[in-house]
Amino acid sequence: MTSGERVVGGFTLVELMLALALGLLIIAGVSRIYIASAVTSRTQAGLTLLQGQARYAEQALRRAVQGAGRVHACPGDVPLRNHLVMGASGADRALRDPGMGFVVWDYRGTEPGERLAIPAPMPGSASAGEWQGSAGVPLPVELARRAVPGSDILLLWQGFPDARLTICAGATLLSERLRTCDRTGALRGHAVDDGELLSLADCRHGVDLFRQQPIAIAAMLARGTPANQAGRWEAAHGPASQVTRVAVRAFYVGRNPGGEPALYVIDFGSTGEPRAAELVPGVESLQVLGGVEVAGGVSYRAGGGIDVGDTLLSLRVALLVRAGAPEALSDRRPQDLLGTTLVPGEGGFLRRSVTFSVALRNAAIRP
Repeated sequence: MTSGERVVGGFTLVELMLALALGLLIIAGVSRIYIASAVTSRTQAGLTLLQGQARYAEQALRRAVQGAGRVHACPGDVPLRNHLVMGASGADRALRDPGMGFVVWDYRGTEPGERLAIPAPMPGSASAGEWQGSAGVPLPVELARRAVPGSDILLLWQGFPDARLTICAGATLLSERLRTCDRTGALRGHAVDDGELLSLADCRHGVDLFRQQPIAIAAMLARGTPANQAGRWEAAHGPASQVTRVAVRAFYVGRNPGGEPALYVIDFGSTGEPRAAELVPGVESLQVLGGVEVAGGVSYRAGGGIDVGDTLLSLRVALLVRAGAPEALSDRRPQDLLGTTLVPGEGGFLRRSVTFSVALRNAAIRP
């Protein structure tokens, strides 16, 4: 070797190919681990969300059902005069007759023992005639145009006593307007909205249910037409009477602005357009059975099987909840909700069903 020559070191082509192949294998392995980790993370997040949604939906419904069924706090049976004007539609009974207490509408084809495929995508509404109600009560149109097909609807009457409101002394049975006072007897304004449902209870003499009418005086409750019938009060109300704000709320599954199913509640306790609010996203179905008192126990029936004269002792409720997940983990298995088999139509979701029973505090409810 001469002094002008140099030895040049390097990799052969075979060595480069082997290094490249080894690098690709390492990258592929790391990628698989990353993808698996991402899928696991998404799945875990979906399961956590699913559990939270199911828990919150159960708690919201359980609380609402436990306190429902009465519009006053008097013990036992007390005469109740309903001053609300009934409409011509049979559906108005559910929204204006506090004797209903609870109303269950079950969608046709979802009774125990039946099977229903949930369409994909879910329709946003259906005809009111597709639901069958307790005691044969038709479904109000306001609910039919909001509820998705295949899911039941539950309506509850519930009273919320307001200790801040006191009726002034001196009213008579014929006084359509009642002044509100503080505990010293001085006039005091109230925060009752026009059109709000109220009950006044004198537990010794009776209860009156009416809708607050517009009036310019802030310290006065007004029972007048056209929302109320003309006539006398059931009791001459005064400081001993208890004022209760009355809610008529329906729980149903509807579609939110993003097109996804969700559990909704709508309040019919005021005039004007009923106010609906989304409670829990991802609820695909609500199924309800009423526990009717029978000789020797309780018989659970769908809404259409609850007749006039039946006494409801409890409600059994089931929810089908979903949360987003990778398509590979999508759960489309048939789900059993209170004996009804529901077959999900949309993929890309984890699903979980939750079932619970609630004993009614106000058991003497006769639709």
